[in-house]
Amino acid sequence: CTLLDAAITYSLRFREGKVFHLGKTAQALHMTVWTKVLGSAMTVWTIAAAIAAVHTCILPTCDAFIVKRRTAKPWRRGSPVLPVAQQELEGPVKVFFDIEVDDDPIGRLVFELPDPTMLPEHTQNLMKLCTGERRPIDPLCSYQDCAFEFSPQYVEGFPQYRWAHVLKGRGRNAVGRPTEKIAEPANLRSLSHSIYGGTYYGLKYDELLEGGGVMLTMPLGGPGRGSTRMSIVRVGESPQEWKERLLLNSAVVGRLESGIETLHLMARQTSAPPKVIATGVLGA
Repeated sequence: CTLLDAAITYSLRFREGKVFHLGKTAQALHMTVWTKVLGSAMTVWTIAAAIAAVHTCILPTCDAFIVKRRTAKPWRRGSPVLPVAQQELEGPVKVFFDIEVDDDPIGRLVFELPDPTMLPEHTQNLMKLCTGERRPIDPLCSYQDCAFEFSPQYVEGFPQYRWAHVLKGRGRNAVGRPTEKIAEPANLRSLSHSIYGGTYYGLKYDELLEGGGVMLTMPLGGPGRGSTRMSIVRVGESPQEWKERLLLNSAVVGRLESGIETLHLMARQTSAPPKVIATGVLGA
């Protein structure tokens, strides 16, 4: 600013003829040079003023906004839910999904996760996607407004029906890096169950027959493994030739506790895909 003031003062004194006398050509050249110098000085001063404004006004506002977003309460909708951090993961946990078809609510599915520590990363990822507690940071880290797969394979009554309903999610994990695949090979080795045709993992189906034998599973192979994809598998209601074979290459993490009527409505709809309108973890 001092240099700019000096340049302006000198220019004014030069215009008044108070500095020294030059010939007309030299005077014109001198004035042209000083005009460019003065213009450059004004440009520098403008940039400096803009930087000062950013540091004093804009950056503190941005910092305050970021802090507010990071400390915001977990997103919730529908029934009260608890963040995963507040859950006692050593005992059974319940997650719920409120479902609609073609903008018409049809009911709620409630699943019990008997042992969240069995496959902790898979289970915590599922729970955090249900609560949506990372949604303020990454809006895609949630099952909110996700639709189930919709084709003859997922509509009961068609010959292609596979006795399962798949929710892909948005492919953004809530545990670790969003796009990094979850893998727990050490846990899987001790949780394998051999059946005719291969192996499935996690909870044992024979011990979870309550609720119609409907399992909540996550794939351990294929493009959806280690991500947000999950399946609701109707093992108990499937034909004899299917049964536990529906669980091959998957990890069983829970069972349906209530909502079998809602599941039947989902399976028999033909107008639109079932959609999750609210989801969360129920408090103990």
